[in-house]
Amino acid sequence: MRIGFVCNQNLARSQVMCQYFSQQLPDDTLTSYGLIAQEGSPLPKVIKSVLEEWGLDSGSLVAKNVFKHLNELVACDLIFAMSSFITETLISSGFTGQLINIETESARLGIQLNDPQLMPQKRCSFELAKYLFVAQAAMQRVAIRNGKKTIKAIIPESERSLLNAAKVALTERKAESVIIYSDFVAPQNDLFLNSNLQVSKIIYSAKHNSFTITDPETNPIVVIPSHAEVEPSKLYLSKSWFGFRSELSGRDLILLTPPLASGSTFLHQSFLAALCADEVQIVS
Repeated sequence: MRIGFVCNQNLARSQVMCQYFSQQLPDDTLTSYGLIAQEGSPLPKVIKSVLEEWGLDSGSLVAKNVFKHLNELVACDLIFAMSSFITETLISSGFTGQLINIETESARLGIQLNDPQLMPQKRCSFELAKYLFVAQAAMQRVAIRNGKKTIKAIIPESERSLLNAAKVALTERKAESVIIYSDFVAPQNDLFLNSNLQVSKIIYSAKHNSFTITDPETNPIVVIPSHAEVEPSKLYLSKSWFGFRSELSGRDLILLTPPLASGSTFLHQSFLAALCADEVQIVS
């Protein structure tokens, strides 16, 4: 497939989406554009820093203007447009393929999006994670990616909701499913769950950027390392994480993510963790 991503200046949202989905869809052609982009403009430092934090390409990316590349854009099979105005402009420019309006999709999910470009790095990272989450949900809704297994993300509303979220995960677990508990907010929650639930560990090798699981057949719950052991953004967006999920073929996956409401700077990991999910439930 040919897939396009279009925002206003092609300096933040569309670039990050394009880089992220390129890792998931290596056999497709993905390109990003901007409606009012100044052709050849380099990415802002804050966007480069987010891409580098997430382990995505940032070196040679520059802005591409929609109207300078209109022929290749209208030849796309699928376009992600960041707003209704961009959607209308693309239609009036002759695009007849499948069009996903991110503004509409975020309203469907009840997630408020803000243009992240002028924000400080941590806030910018959080906003971009939300955009990725909405785009991923839209892609799954229109069945661009078909998975053989069901992946459900359970997101605690706050740290006090963690026990309830764990109970939901245990209640919904099927005999063959795996629960992955992802704690990047409060390491003491690791101790709590380890002492109350049967737990198996994922072993992450930073040297080889790879995962192994201890006794996945006998222990239904898998715990990934806390943020003290590995940088969370690079973990969730890494090729090794995609590969690890694929190793669980034929088994349902329940992903218990970090809490949404937290004072931690790792707040945005809740959205990054849920990117792979077919279904998302927020637990109060």
